[in-house]
Amino acid sequence: MIFNKLLSTSSIPLSIDFVSVGNMSSGSLPTVDIPTTDLQAGDLLVLCVCSGGDTTTPSGWTLAASFTQGGQTRIATFYKISDGSETDFTLGNSQDRTQCGVIQYRPLSGSITYSNTSTNNSNGTNASTTSQTINTVPALIVSHFCKAPNNSNIGTVSGTNQRLLGTADGSLTNFRVVDEFVDTTGSSTVRSESGLYSADWCTNALSFYVS
Repeated sequence: MIFNKLLSTSSIPLSIDFVSVGNMSSGSLPTVDIPTTDLQAGDLLVLCVCSGGDTTTPSGWTLAASFTQGGQTRIATFYKISDGSETDFTLGNSQDRTQCGVIQYRPLSGSITYSNTSTNNSNGTNASTTSQTINTVPALIVSHFCKAPNNSNIGTVSGTNQRLLGTADGSLTNFRVVDEFVDTTGSSTVRSESGLYSADWCTNALSFYVS
């Protein structure tokens, strides 16, 4: 008697992978650099902006959070699920102190869904995010830090992966974006940067999950 053996394959686990980042751009009406080398439909793109002025939401993007602190430090974070055809575009912000950059992520399987966001702002030496409530894992948390112009970079953020770092020359609003991949539900860890100077600052923390 001949038996047919069925081959079983384990399902691919859900996860979100970092893929790439675009080049940082700055100044009035900067060109947003989309990382197109390995861009695929279904990828998550996160656009982070620090400025002294308002940013118009780009066509096809969703504004996750924005905030103004002290009248000169304005943060805005946008996201979109790529259709695979995105190209560079001009950001609608005419403020000279603007800096921006894009991070690209990819679901290993399934699709990426936006979960929630939180904002925080103050004036002082250190900047911190507020905790995210994680209900579904695996999750991705993107933490976006923005500070008033100064010649010192925003400090490192422990427990995270650095993705974007702006130029610190005193004429541009300072900028750093980090991320982390979370596999437990509940309240996420507050992330803080070790600031080197006292200034107005804002932070956005965004979370995404795979379904």
